[in-house]
Amino acid sequence: MAATVSGMSGTGTVNQADSQPLSANVTLADFKNVPSALLADGYKHINFAAESDSSCEPHSYGQVKDFFKSHPCKWLTRAYLAVHNGSLGEVLVALSWVGMPDGASAAAYKKLVDTGGTGNIMELSRDDGPYRAITYDGKFYKSGIEGMSVWNMQLQPVGSVPTAFVSGILNKF
Repeated sequence: MAATVSGMSGTGTVNQADSQPLSANVTLADFKNVPSALLADGYKHINFAAESDSSCEPHSYGQVKDFFKSHPCKWLTRAYLAVHNGSLGEVLVALSWVGMPDGASAAAYKKLVDTGGTGNIMELSRDDGPYRAITYDGKFYKSGIEGMSVWNMQLQPVGSVPTAFVSGILNKF
């Protein structure tokens, strides 16, 4: 595995050996591991942005937004990066990490966000920067849960990009 953001690892499933809650919030500095790992694998880093907040509801949409109205999160960190590798095109990678008050609410959030058409955390690239008009279609998605924290990522090709290239980036996580 090339990239790690705190507990983000493997195939994105629950790591049974590490089921204790995370002891601290994921910080912006933690997300810097992702572009570094991709750069080490030969990808070219084009753009990176990250932010943290203590509230999820203003940064979410659909049923996920409604969920956060009745089950507020404790913290949110989200980021995006755009990578390319030579002439293969550009891929946006949207990451979010949500801290919930307890394991039950974390599991409920993960179940909801993993269900197609229910919404998500708004991708940071859609809020700010040169990629605001790019929408994510959900074809390249991965998530995981660790204790009281849930992460997810979506990749979106920008233009004509081979599926194998996008899948290769997703499999780095």
